Amino acid sequence: MILLAASWGAGPGKRAQWDLLTRARALDSTSFLLAAAQGDPASVGVPTRGSAPTGIGGSVAVSPLGEVIAQLQDRPDLLIVDVEPDEIADIRAAVPVLANRRF
Repeated sequence: MILLAASWGAGPGKRAQWDLLTRARALDSTSFLLAAAQGDPASVGVPTRGSAPTGIGGSVAVSPLGEVIAQLQDRPDLLIVDVEPDEIADIRAAVPVLANRRF
């Protein structure tokens, strides 16, 4: 399982990048990815101050096959999911990406 804490910056195409990269990382490592992303303060009426970075939200749980299990939107929130670690062996047998790694 990969745990990721991030504050993905806002801008054109940034949410699509976040979604793509979290799914790709789970798939290419055939691991569950749990990514906690900083919510967008503006989504709950908190103004931004100065040049402090703000996130875009999108906390997500992704399966080892790159499938989104559950995902939040831009607001600060809580995401709770159940994962089945026993699935990983079967998935890695079906999608043996780690067998092709080089040392």
